[in-house]
Amino acid sequence: MHAMATLIADPLNDPLYYLKHFDFMLDSLGVDRERFLSAAQQATVERLQGLPIEARCLFVRLYLRKGNFFRTDKLDYSEIGDLNTAIHHLIEDGFLSRLSDERLDLSITMRNIAELKEEGLLLHLPSALAGRPNIDQALLSQIGSLQVPRLDIIQLQHRNLIDRCQLAYFGNAHQDLSNLILTDLGQRSFESTRCTTTKWRSQTVIDLASLLLVFRREIDYLSSRLKDEKGSLVVKDDLRATLEQLLDGFPAMLNEPLVQRRYDRTVGAAGRLAERLDANELALKWYALSEASAIVERRLRVMSKLNIPGTEALAERLLGSSLTASEIKYAERLLGRPTHYSARKVPEFGLSLNTEMLNSYEGGIERQVIDWLHDHRGQTAHHTENMVFSGLFGLLFWEVIFAPIDGAFFHPYQSGPADLFDADFYPRRERWFQDRFKKLESKRYRDEQFV
Repeated sequence: MHAMATLIADPLNDPLYYLKHFDFMLDSLGVDRERFLSAAQQATVERLQGLPIEARCLFVRLYLRKGNFFRTDKLDYSEIGDLNTAIHHLIEDGFLSRLSDERLDLSITMRNIAELKEEGLLLHLPSALAGRPNIDQALLSQIGSLQVPRLDIIQLQHRNLIDRCQLAYFGNAHQDLSNLILTDLGQRSFESTRCTTTKWRSQTVIDLASLLLVFRREIDYLSSRLKDEKGSLVVKDDLRATLEQLLDGFPAMLNEPLVQRRYDRTVGAAGRLAERLDANELALKWYALSEASAIVERRLRVMSKLNIPGTEALAERLLGSSLTASEIKYAERLLGRPTHYSARKVPEFGLSLNTEMLNSYEGGIERQVIDWLHDHRGQTAHHTENMVFSGLFGLLFWEVIFAPIDGAFFHPYQSGPADLFDADFYPRRERWFQDRFKKLESKRYRDEQFV
């Protein structure tokens, strides 16, 4: 990986580094904004960029934090100066709102335990009550009779719009502004590539991608609630109802490979959550939305559990897809017979098997095997976990992987091409792959590489 030029001359000593990275991201979208932002959304972004620098700094600071609600008495950003003025500008232009008395619950949940004690709000709770969720639930059930001093709480607005811009720039949901910041600080590096195009061809595509991001966050939140509440029946009923509501509003899939994997992953996460909620019929409804082989396999498992007719026909369909070994075995088990997939001839290797009993000691079995091979066979061994094949692939085909294929690279913070896991990844680069395979077969190359 090559170090990239920094966006800021001295990021370690620039207190406004985060604002400059934020502006860089928005400016990089440039004229392409009209591809993924409506006229109203573009106007909102321009209005934000026209605010005084203090207000923009505060907006970015809050955007980079978790959640949308913030106590003004807990905000402390020395580089911003007068926070009240910054808050005023943001409220005036609709980028912040000050909460009214109707959200009294937040004046409870946003206080820590020491503050709740100080306000005398824990006096009437059972002394045996433990755990913040239980304390909050008990207080909220009595909120009408409690004297709760109001906190000054502000709410961030337009987070989804900035999420959309971030998604448009990075093309995925797992990268964010921290990639720019950490790269500038020299803590992360990416291969220098030639960006060939923007990822998004239309507003419709990024509309779906943005919507899927919202759904996935909600599904992940429901999953975390199930884990936190340890399977409470009341919570399960509530989560089932919410998951059904999400299904009713879930979008239909476009014929668009750019968002297909995200769509399938979201469907799979919802279906697995439904299974954990013992809502198998609901899981089937979710799984029916995707034809990805991994999801079809989950669908088959649930159908088999419920003794629903049609599993054999679906298993046959599954075998017509790109499959993993486990998916093939499961389909064969359902059909009660081997298929041509398992009948394929596997090359035989003449490997000898020796059994040795090793004494247990600290350092792990891998270290024991490495030491034994060195001491008894004079061989050098290395423990690589699962990195050896992907590592060799990267070393042998680096130039092919990072070739400037149209649509593969669209921002400088990609660790690999956008189509790396797409079905047409190889066909689009077949000529280069074949050239590299021929090179691998040549004696000169093997001698040069000590192969």
